[in-house]
Parts: sequence; structure tokens; C-alpha cells
Amino acid sequence: MLSKYWTISSKPQAEAHSEIFELKSENITGECVVQNQFLTINPNQKPMLSSSIQPGQHLEDDAVGVVITSNRADIVVGDVVVHRKGMRQFAEIDADDLIQKVPHQDIDSSLYLSVLGTPGRTAWISMVEVMQLRPGMTVGISGCAGTVGVLLAQMAIKKGCTVIGYTSTQEKADWLETLGIKPIVTGKTTIEKLDAATKELAPDGFDAYHENVCNLHLFNAIQNMKPHGIIALCGLMKSYTQQMGPGPNLLRTIYNNVRIQGFAIGNYPLQSSWVNFHDYMAHTYNDFKFNQYITTGISQVPALYTGLYNTYGKGKLIIKI
Repeated sequence: MLSKYWTISSKPQAEAHSEIFELKSENITGECVVQNQFLTINPNQKPMLSSSIQPGQHLEDDAVGVVITSNRADIVVGDVVVHRKGMRQFAEIDADDLIQKVPHQDIDSSLYLSVLGTPGRTAWISMVEVMQLRPGMTVGISGCAGTVGVLLAQMAIKKGCTVIGYTSTQEKADWLETLGIKPIVTGKTTIEKLDAATKELAPDGFDAYHENVCNLHLFNAIQNMKPHGIIALCGLMKSYTQQMGPGPNLLRTIYNNVRIQGFAIGNYPLQSSWVNFHDYMAHTYNDFKFNQYITTGISQVPALYTGLYNTYGKGKLIIKI
């Protein structure tokens, strides 16, 4: 069968412009084929697009679709599955490709790219595996209006934590406040202003902090951590398109025994973390509030990428095919 897929003709510089994207066609003849229904793009594609992805190579990221042919015992025709071969109409799944059958085949499958997918699982791993949140802890989250940030904030509140959420605009801050989050507007701020705002809402400092943005956010977090606190380093959105400024005062991490732990969900076993995450979310996913924007047509892929480069923290961008 004929399938359309997206590639790039050249690497982007500071921003990705629609002119570098090319829509091509290929014949799909695999023994396990998925017809994609929804596509998305995750923030880690920013550095990958300008580094590891080569011109002419298939663009890839999370997708959800229906199996239309299969020779596998674990995946049969009609199954709804999540996999990594997005940015195309049909995906040929090889034996070593990551693919996971969704646990609930009867719900909106686009949710497996947001609250029940990579963003939700990232938030859950940060809460359970990395920060190991407990009731009574004070938690800071940068990029808190983004999908990972706002889901993590709500998980932490359900856990009995106080959450300080950093976001770029007053509009986002007002929304976060309705969810029980104590917001701080960053915008065009300084480290001094961030520090003062943080000390007003969290005078004793953070027990745990989840970093999505970097630069001033991370520097401010380090100087406001409690002894033996932990910083979960999940994303560096600002550094993907900007040079990092002067570094933080790392002496505080030494004197206060603060631990900084980077993590990527790809380093956590898919099968076990997927099952445990969905056990947690099974009866609660409808309780979570987040922004999800769905547009239609595979022709929208360039807009998905340029939107990722030019907007921060507005929610999950999804394409319906």
C-alpha cells in the first residue's frame, strides 16, 4: 500500500521553518502494519531535528493507530496501539520497534498521546521514581502550564503536596490557580525577582523540584532547595534554541546535600512502567485538567514542528489523520 511520510530537506537553525519539510510517498509491505489515527511531537524533537535527524530520514515520534495486518501473537488486527513511527499515514512495525497495546480500547485514543501517554507517564515517573513525593512536601515545577508540568502538579496535589508552579503569562497563572497550584509568572524576569517570588510562596524552600525549562528557573531552584532536596531534570526547553547564560551557584547543592537527577522515560522499562502507570491512571485520568489541541490532516505536520519551536507550554499538539 502507498503511504505518505514526512522528512526534512535541510536542518533547522534557531527555528524550524515550514520550507524545510518534505512530504513523500513509499510502498508499505510489512507483516505488521498500523494505520495511524493520531500523531504528536514531543519537546525532545527540538534538539534531535537539528542534530541526529538527517535530511531525507523519516521523521518519527509518538503515534496511536489501528493494526491492519499482523503476524505477531501479541498484537492482532484491530488492536489500538501506541508506537514511535509517527509522521506518516501507515507504519511498518519491525520486531525490535517499541509498540504497546492500549489497555482501554474503548476510550478516545488521542488521550494516549497526552494524559495517558508520554506526558502523563513522564509526570508519573518524576513523581514516583525520581522525586518520590510524599504528603506534606513542597514541590516546584517549571513550565507548569505545559502538559507534563500541569499533570505532575495535579498528581502531586493528589499526593498531599503543596505545588509552586512557574509559568510565562498571567493568563496561564490564573488557570493554574484554579487547579490548586500556587503560580509564579516568570515572563521577562530576573533571578532576583524569581527568588523573591519563590521565598514569598515557599519561605522554607522546596523538598523537590521538577525542571522543564532550565536557565533562570534551574538557577532559582538550586538556591531555594531544602537540605537533602532533589531536583528532577526532565527538560531544558530554553536551551534547545537559546544559549544558556551564566551557571548557578552549585555550592548550595554541596552544602545542602541537594541531588540533581536527570531522567528520560526511555531509560525506564516500558512494560513495567506502562502497566504501573495505567494502574494508577485507570480510574482517575478524567480528573486531570490539561490543554490538548487537535488539528486534522497529515499536511499539518510542519505546523506541528514550527509550533513546537515558536510556542512554550500551551498544551499538547496533536494531528488527526
